Amino acid sequence: EECNIGEIVGRIRSSLDLKYPARQVDWRVDIEPACCVVADMFHIEGALSAILDNAIKYSGDIAMVRVSATTERGYTRIDIEDNGKGIPHKERHNIFKKFYRIGSGNGYNTSGYGIGLYYAHSVVKRHGGEISFHSVVNRGTTFTLKLPRYGK
Repeated sequence: EECNIGEIVGRIRSSLDLKYPARQVDWRVDIEPACCVVADMFHIEGALSAILDNAIKYSGDIAMVRVSATTERGYTRIDIEDNGKGIPHKERHNIFKKFYRIGSGNGYNTSGYGIGLYYAHSVVKRHGGEISFHSVVNRGTTFTLKLPRYGK
């Protein structure tokens, strides 16, 4: 079905604000009004939710979460940027693996099962898209999702 990215991010934002009532989150959302994809709404929302949840969970006292989405050449591009701890270089090849979690010795002592990024990766790939990231330790991470505008 046609999935409006702005509406999905709005629902996720409301849900995460309820999940983390004590956290101060500086949301910066810049999504083109007609930014949509033809996809499985349930799974696309779940994939975006997993990445946005991590953006808050792995950030400091004041989380900055920036979400932007545009349509370009038949694809919808979604960027999710945070100001978190970043992903250490030696861990980067593993983050999309099922049940993989970065060790708590690196200051990542949050709860979880290690399936969020695996799930997001699987959903994007099954929709014929691509997911990538750029990360700088102690500065943050940006995940980029490219999904075919009209489905696979």
